[in-house]
Amino acid sequence: MINTTRRTIAEFDILGFQTIVESTPLEELAAKYAYALDATDHTRHRTRGLNPNRVRTLFEWLPHDAPLCERYIFSDSIFLVSTTDTPDGCIQLLIYAWRLMQEMLALHLPLRGGVSFGEIVVDTSRQMFVGPGLVSAHQLQSSQNWVGAAIDDSVVQAFPQLFSYCSIPDHIFSSLLIKYDVPFKDGTSRQLHTINWRFNLVVKQGTRWLFPESLNDHAREKINNALSYAKFVRDSGKAVAYENLPVELLCLRVGDTNLPFQHGDEL
Repeated sequence: MINTTRRTIAEFDILGFQTIVESTPLEELAAKYAYALDATDHTRHRTRGLNPNRVRTLFEWLPHDAPLCERYIFSDSIFLVSTTDTPDGCIQLLIYAWRLMQEMLALHLPLRGGVSFGEIVVDTSRQMFVGPGLVSAHQLQSSQNWVGAAIDDSVVQAFPQLFSYCSIPDHIFSSLLIKYDVPFKDGTSRQLHTINWRFNLVVKQGTRWLFPESLNDHAREKINNALSYAKFVRDSGKAVAYENLPVELLCLRVGDTNLPFQHGDEL
Protein backbone atom coordinates (compact mmCIF):
# COMPACT_ATOMS: atom_id res chain seq x y z
CA MET A 1 0.00 0.00 0.00
CA ILE A 2 1.28 3.44 -0.98
CA ASN A 3 0.75 6.23 1.55
CA THR A 4 0.77 9.95 0.86
CA THR A 5 2.05 12.17 3.64
CA ARG A 6 2.81 15.85 4.16
CA ARG A 7 6.37 16.57 5.14
CA THR A 8 9.09 19.21 5.24
CA ILE A 9 11.40 18.33 2.36
CA ALA A 10 14.84 19.62 1.38
CA GLU A 11 16.93 19.04 -1.71
CA PHE A 12 20.64 19.89 -1.88
CA ASP A 13 23.12 19.74 -4.75
CA ILE A 14 26.91 20.04 -4.57
CA LEU A 15 28.16 23.02 -6.57
CA GLY A 16 30.72 22.18 -9.27
CA PHE A 17 30.46 18.45 -8.65
CA GLN A 18 31.63 17.45 -12.12
CA THR A 19 34.85 19.43 -11.67
CA ILE A 20 35.32 17.96 -8.21
CA VAL A 21 34.85 14.42 -9.53
CA GLU A 22 37.30 14.99 -12.39
CA SER A 23 39.99 16.48 -10.14
CA THR A 24 39.71 14.31 -7.02
CA PRO A 25 40.56 10.60 -6.66
CA LEU A 26 37.28 8.75 -6.16
CA GLU A 27 38.25 7.14 -2.86
CA GLU A 28 39.31 10.53 -1.48
CA LEU A 29 36.05 12.14 -2.59
CA ALA A 30 33.95 9.33 -1.14
CA ALA A 31 35.85 9.55 2.16
CA LYS A 32 35.18 13.31 2.38
CA TYR A 33 31.51 12.81 1.59
CA ALA A 34 31.20 10.04 4.18
CA TYR A 35 33.02 12.08 6.83
CA ALA A 36 30.68 15.06 6.39
CA LEU A 37 27.60 12.84 6.55
CA ASP A 38 28.82 10.97 9.63
CA ALA A 39 29.74 14.23 11.39
CA THR A 40 26.28 15.65 10.66
CA ASP A 41 24.59 12.46 11.85
CA HIS A 42 26.42 12.91 15.18
CA THR A 43 25.24 16.51 15.67
CA ARG A 44 23.45 15.50 18.87
CA HIS A 45 26.51 13.72 20.28
CA ARG A 46 28.98 16.65 20.42
CA THR A 47 29.46 16.39 24.16
CA ARG A 48 33.21 15.79 24.40
CA GLY A 49 34.77 18.02 27.03
CA LEU A 50 31.38 19.16 28.33
CA ASN A 51 29.91 18.61 31.76
CA PRO A 52 27.23 15.95 31.09
CA ASN A 53 25.02 17.52 33.74
CA ARG A 54 24.99 20.82 31.83
CA VAL A 55 24.44 19.51 28.30
CA ARG A 56 21.17 20.80 26.88
CA THR A 57 19.31 19.54 23.83
CA LEU A 58 16.58 21.09 21.76
CA PHE A 59 14.90 17.71 21.42
CA GLU A 60 14.51 16.15 24.85
CA TRP A 61 11.70 13.90 23.58
CA LEU A 62 13.93 12.20 21.01
CA PRO A 63 15.86 9.03 21.87
CA HIS A 64 19.59 9.75 21.93
CA ASP A 65 20.25 7.75 18.75
CA ALA A 66 17.16 8.86 16.82
CA PRO A 67 17.82 10.66 13.51
CA LEU A 68 16.74 14.27 13.17
CA CYS A 69 15.30 13.52 9.72
CA GLU A 70 15.41 10.97 6.93
CA ARG A 71 18.25 11.29 4.42
CA TYR A 72 18.61 9.90 0.89
CA ILE A 73 21.55 10.41 -1.48
CA PHE A 74 22.15 9.90 -5.18
CA SER A 75 25.54 11.16 -6.37
CA ASP A 76 25.63 14.92 -5.73
CA SER A 77 21.95 15.19 -4.77
CA ILE A 78 20.93 14.94 -1.12
CA PHE A 79 17.28 14.68 -0.10
CA LEU A 80 16.03 15.26 3.43
CA VAL A 81 12.51 14.39 4.61
CA SER A 82 11.12 15.25 8.04
CA THR A 83 10.02 12.37 10.24
CA THR A 84 6.67 14.03 11.01
CA ASP A 85 4.41 16.78 9.63
CA THR A 86 4.81 18.85 12.82
CA PRO A 87 6.84 21.97 13.69
CA ASP A 88 9.21 19.70 15.63
CA GLY A 89 9.84 17.61 12.52
CA CYS A 90 10.46 20.78 10.52
CA ILE A 91 13.01 22.33 12.89
CA GLN A 92 14.78 18.99 13.28
CA LEU A 93 15.27 18.88 9.51
CA LEU A 94 16.36 22.52 9.32
CA ILE A 95 18.99 22.05 12.01
CA TYR A 96 20.27 18.89 10.32
CA ALA A 97 20.46 20.80 7.03
CA TRP A 98 22.32 23.70 8.69
CA ARG A 99 24.97 21.42 10.12
CA LEU A 100 25.23 19.45 6.87
CA MET A 101 25.97 22.66 4.95
CA GLN A 102 28.73 23.54 7.41
CA GLU A 103 30.35 20.10 7.41
CA MET A 104 30.30 19.93 3.61
CA LEU A 105 31.70 23.45 3.25
CA ALA A 106 34.53 22.58 5.63
CA LEU A 107 35.58 19.92 3.10
CA HIS A 108 35.18 22.27 0.09
CA LEU A 109 31.90 20.64 -0.98
CA PRO A 110 29.57 23.66 -1.20
CA LEU A 111 25.82 23.04 -1.20
CA ARG A 112 22.83 24.82 -2.69
CA GLY A 113 19.48 23.86 -1.21
CA GLY A 114 15.75 24.42 -1.23
CA VAL A 115 13.26 23.54 1.50
CA SER A 116 9.51 23.14 1.01
CA PHE A 117 6.47 21.64 2.69
CA GLY A 118 3.97 19.49 0.86
CA GLU A 119 2.73 16.08 -0.16
CA ILE A 120 5.19 13.30 -0.86
CA VAL A 121 5.27 9.55 -1.27
CA VAL A 122 8.43 7.86 0.02
CA ASP A 123 8.49 4.16 -0.83
CA THR A 124 11.93 2.91 0.17
CA SER A 125 11.16 -0.68 -0.85
CA ARG A 126 10.81 0.54 -4.45
CA GLN A 127 13.28 3.44 -4.09
CA MET A 128 10.42 5.71 -5.18
CA PHE A 129 10.18 9.37 -4.18
CA VAL A 130 7.43 11.45 -5.76
CA GLY A 131 5.18 14.36 -4.94
CA PRO A 132 4.58 18.09 -5.36
CA GLY A 133 6.54 18.85 -2.18
CA LEU A 134 9.64 17.29 -3.69
CA VAL A 135 9.12 19.12 -6.99
CA SER A 136 8.80 22.43 -5.13
CA ALA A 137 12.03 21.82 -3.20
CA HIS A 138 13.85 20.93 -6.43
CA GLN A 139 12.59 23.99 -8.30
CA LEU A 140 13.65 26.29 -5.49
CA GLN A 141 17.04 24.62 -5.13
CA SER A 142 17.91 24.63 -8.83
CA SER A 143 16.80 28.23 -9.49
CA GLN A 144 19.07 29.91 -6.91
CA ASN A 145 22.34 31.56 -7.90
CA TRP A 146 24.57 31.05 -4.88
CA VAL A 147 25.90 28.66 -2.31
CA GLY A 148 23.13 28.70 0.27
CA ALA A 149 19.69 27.39 1.11
CA ALA A 150 16.32 29.12 0.84
CA ILE A 151 13.12 28.14 2.60
CA ASP A 152 9.94 28.22 0.55
CA ASP A 153 6.96 30.20 1.83
CA SER A 154 5.02 26.91 2.04
CA VAL A 155 7.12 26.00 5.08
CA VAL A 156 6.46 29.35 6.76
CA GLN A 157 2.73 29.06 6.05
CA ALA A 158 2.63 25.53 7.45
CA PHE A 159 4.40 26.52 10.68
CA PRO A 160 3.72 30.23 11.34
CA GLN A 161 4.44 30.05 15.08
CA LEU A 162 7.83 28.46 14.49
CA PHE A 163 8.86 31.24 12.12
CA SER A 164 7.39 33.96 14.33
CA TYR A 165 10.36 33.35 16.64
CA CYS A 166 12.64 34.58 13.85
CA SER A 167 11.43 38.14 14.48
CA ILE A 168 12.39 38.04 18.18
CA PRO A 169 15.92 39.52 18.33
CA ASP A 170 17.20 37.40 21.22
CA HIS A 171 15.70 34.12 20.01
CA ILE A 172 18.18 31.65 18.54
CA PHE A 173 15.99 31.15 15.46
CA SER A 174 16.45 34.84 14.56
CA SER A 175 20.09 33.96 13.84
CA LEU A 176 19.61 30.45 12.46
CA LEU A 177 16.79 31.23 9.99
CA ILE A 178 17.35 34.75 8.66
CA LYS A 179 15.50 36.60 5.92
CA TYR A 180 17.58 37.62 2.94
CA ASP A 181 17.21 38.75 -0.67
CA VAL A 182 18.03 35.40 -2.25
CA PRO A 183 19.64 35.72 -5.72
CA PHE A 184 18.15 33.70 -8.57
CA LYS A 185 19.59 32.63 -11.91
CA ASP A 186 17.17 34.85 -13.86
CA GLY A 187 18.75 37.93 -12.30
CA THR A 188 15.97 38.58 -9.80
CA SER A 189 16.04 38.26 -6.04
CA ARG A 190 13.35 37.42 -3.52
CA GLN A 191 13.29 37.88 0.24
CA LEU A 192 12.97 34.48 1.85
CA HIS A 193 13.95 32.81 5.06
CA THR A 194 17.31 31.10 4.68
CA ILE A 195 19.39 28.55 6.56
CA ASN A 196 22.24 30.61 7.98
CA TRP A 197 25.23 28.34 7.32
CA ARG A 198 27.53 31.10 8.63
CA PHE A 199 25.99 30.94 12.12
CA ASN A 200 28.40 29.49 14.72
CA LEU A 201 31.01 28.60 12.10
CA VAL A 202 34.57 29.67 12.96
CA VAL A 203 37.20 29.02 10.28
CA LYS A 204 40.85 29.64 11.12
CA GLN A 205 41.67 30.66 7.53
CA GLY A 206 38.44 32.61 7.07
CA THR A 207 35.21 32.18 5.13
CA ARG A 208 36.85 32.68 1.72
CA TRP A 209 39.00 29.59 2.31
CA LEU A 210 35.88 27.40 2.32
CA PHE A 211 35.23 27.92 -1.38
CA PRO A 212 37.22 26.38 -4.24
CA GLU A 213 39.25 28.70 -6.44
CA SER A 214 39.39 26.88 -9.79
CA LEU A 215 35.78 27.00 -10.88
CA ASN A 216 34.18 28.59 -13.95
CA ASP A 217 32.68 32.09 -14.07
CA HIS A 218 29.15 30.89 -13.33
CA ALA A 219 30.33 29.07 -10.21
CA ARG A 220 32.42 32.09 -9.18
CA GLU A 221 29.30 34.27 -9.33
CA LYS A 222 27.52 31.85 -6.99
CA ILE A 223 30.45 31.97 -4.61
CA ASN A 224 30.57 35.77 -4.65
CA ASN A 225 26.87 35.83 -3.81
CA ALA A 226 27.55 33.47 -0.91
CA LEU A 227 30.33 35.72 0.35
CA SER A 228 27.95 38.68 0.20
CA TYR A 229 25.56 36.67 2.35
CA ALA A 230 28.35 35.96 4.85
CA LYS A 231 29.13 39.68 5.03
CA PHE A 232 25.45 40.44 5.62
CA VAL A 233 25.39 37.89 8.45
CA ARG A 234 28.51 39.35 10.09
CA ASP A 235 27.24 42.93 9.71
CA SER A 236 23.90 41.89 11.22
CA GLY A 237 25.55 40.36 14.27
CA LYS A 238 24.14 36.92 13.50
CA ALA A 239 27.37 35.00 12.96
CA VAL A 240 28.32 33.73 16.41
CA ALA A 241 26.54 32.93 19.66
CA TYR A 242 28.54 31.08 22.27
CA GLU A 243 26.53 31.19 25.46
CA ASN A 244 24.19 28.52 26.81
CA LEU A 245 23.51 26.79 23.51
CA PRO A 246 21.94 23.35 23.10
CA VAL A 247 24.30 20.66 21.86
CA GLU A 248 22.79 20.67 18.36
CA LEU A 249 23.86 24.31 17.84
CA LEU A 250 27.37 24.27 19.25
CA CYS A 251 30.03 26.10 17.26
CA LEU A 252 31.87 24.22 14.50
CA ARG A 253 35.53 25.23 14.36
CA VAL A 254 37.48 24.48 11.20
CA GLY A 255 41.27 24.62 11.46
CA ASP A 256 44.47 22.61 11.63
CA THR A 257 45.65 23.71 15.09
CA ASN A 258 44.54 23.21 18.65
CA LEU A 259 41.61 25.21 19.96
CA PRO A 260 40.85 27.95 20.52
CA PHE A 261 41.44 30.14 17.47
CA GLN A 262 39.69 33.15 15.97
CA HIS A 263 37.88 33.41 12.66
CA GLY A 264 40.37 34.27 9.92
CA ASP A 265 38.66 37.06 7.95
CA GLU A 266 35.93 39.69 8.10
CA LEU A 267 33.24 37.54 6.44
